[in-house]
Order: sequence, then C-alpha cells, then structure tokens
Amino acid sequence: MNAPVATRHLSIRLTDDGERFTTVRLTRRVVDVTRALPGRPAGAAPDILAALLPVCGMAHRAAALGALEAQGIVCGYDRRHLSMAVAAERAANGIWRLGFDGAAALGLGPRARAVAIARSAARGVASRSVPITDAIGSLEDAHAMVSDITVALAGNVARMDGRIQRFMARAADDPAVATDLLAGLSAGIVDPERHCGTGGKVETSRGALAHCCLIENGMVRSWTIETPTDHMTAHGGVLHGMLTGLEHGGQPLETARMVVALVDPCEGVDIVIDREAGDA
Repeated sequence: MNAPVATRHLSIRLTDDGERFTTVRLTRRVVDVTRALPGRPAGAAPDILAALLPVCGMAHRAAALGALEAQGIVCGYDRRHLSMAVAAERAANGIWRLGFDGAAALGLGPRARAVAIARSAARGVASRSVPITDAIGSLEDAHAMVSDITVALAGNVARMDGRIQRFMARAADDPAVATDLLAGLSAGIVDPERHCGTGGKVETSRGALAHCCLIENGMVRSWTIETPTDHMTAHGGVLHGMLTGLEHGGQPLETARMVVALVDPCEGVDIVIDREAGDA
C-alpha cells in the first residue's frame, strides 16, 4: 500500500555473508503531514487527516476523534457506523496488501479486480450507500480471489523462521478477521466502543494506529501520530528483527523483497545488499 502518514520512502541496506543477512540498516525519509494541523480548529482535524491519508482515512478519522475526546472535547458521531467503516477499510486494505504487494513479491500480476471490489465495499460502508450484508459478501468474495496468493506466500516463507511465518499467517487471516468484526458490529454483538478510536487508538490491517493531541482554546497546538510503519521500521522493530540473521538460500534480493512485502511498510522501498568484506 501507499500514502503513508509521516514518511515517503524507506531505504534498506543489508550486509550478506553469502548465507544470511548479518547487518540491517533502515533509513526513512520523512514528510510529516501533522504539521498542517497546529493553529487550526480542533474539530477540523479528523476531516483534514482523513483527506490527507485516504488509504486508511477512516482509521485516522476514528483515532483523531478518540484523541480529541481524550482531551475532553465532545465529538458527536455515530460510533457504531464509524467502527463498521473502520472494519471494512481494514478488510479492504488487507486484501490490497495481498493482491498487490503479495502478488508483486511472487512475480505475479496485480489482482486489481479483487482490490477494486474490496475497496468499493469499504467505501459503500463508509458512505452508507451499500447494505452491510452486501458489503460483507463482496469482501468475502474479494478475499477468496487472492487465496492462491496466500497459499503461495506461505510456501515461500516455510523455510524462514517462525516470526516471519506468524506474520504471514496474520496478514493472510486479517481480511477475514476484519470482515467478521464488521458482521459482529452490524449485528450488535460487538461493542463499537472498542473499535471506534477510543483513547486515540485503532487497530488497522497492519497493526496499531495511535493519535495524540494537545488542544488549547479550541485550537490544535500539537498533534502526533504513531503508525504501524513507525513500529515496523524502527531499529530493533519487526522488519529489522525479521531480516537480521535471516538465511536467504542463495537468493538475498528475492528473500529481502519477500519479507518487505509481508511487512508492507506502506511506502516506497529500495533495497541495497552489500557482500561482507573478504567474501568471494
């Protein structure tokens, strides 16, 4: 996926001893969109962030509303509807992950139709223009359309360590988890309070998203966002840990690309691999 919150590009530099990656260096180029908020009315922030970050716009809207409420600002909105829109967006983005990033990692063409169906369903939920039962059916159909990609990815990571296999399993299952959540919210058997940004936190297809703000006299003084990308690409974070010491089976670039596709840092990526000094 693309359209990140506070970063536009990730550079990965690996050292290869011929069998495994011995060192990993991650460098990010940052463009922080939250700089647009200070001095603006607090109530405008959720709409601004949703517009600036449309791929996860509903998640950012929910987290922003939760952050404002944590500052004591009353925000009138339909919690159940918002939580359903976040769940549908999460399912669609998980399908996007598999249909575009997963397919690319395998050298396959993009599953544009599956992604289009899923994103249309999510937009329909957000705009209230599609019955929830129809949206759930569309998300289930779209997920089925990328099921072969999940099988192929699982086969490719079978030789890798357990961390990567578990991450792959979560990525493969998350669209179904989010669709089930949407169904539970629609049926009234799931409490929307846990899924509409309470406390400024929302679960997305790639992990936890958190907003925090400081409001003075109804205006934004400061706003910060912690994204899944921040956690995944930090030194010692998920991506760093997955790549460090990873055996590549004589295919260093292909292996690195596979791991990056699974993590999906949600930004442009370049990978440089250096051989250790003294290696033939």
